[in-house]
Amino acid sequence: MKIETILKNHPIIAILRNVDDEILPYYVESILDGGIHAVEIAMNTSHAAEQIKLLREKFGNDLLVGAGTSITKKRIE
Repeated sequence: MKIETILKNHPIIAILRNVDDEILPYYVESILDGGIHAVEIAMNTSHAAEQIKLLREKFGNDLLVGAGTSITKKRIE
């Protein structure tokens, strides 16, 4: 998906950095309740890749999940 399409469909993207794993789903539920359906997990967050996987599994197509603060391809992997 092109970034232009993402921004057109989701003009507000919540950026989540250093949110504890235990409370992350509750944060995201509140974000969804507020009408925001796109989040970015900062890759400098502890367990960022696991958090992205958790959110994709829990919220499926209701939430667009992206990785932020990704400077290199290796960091994303």
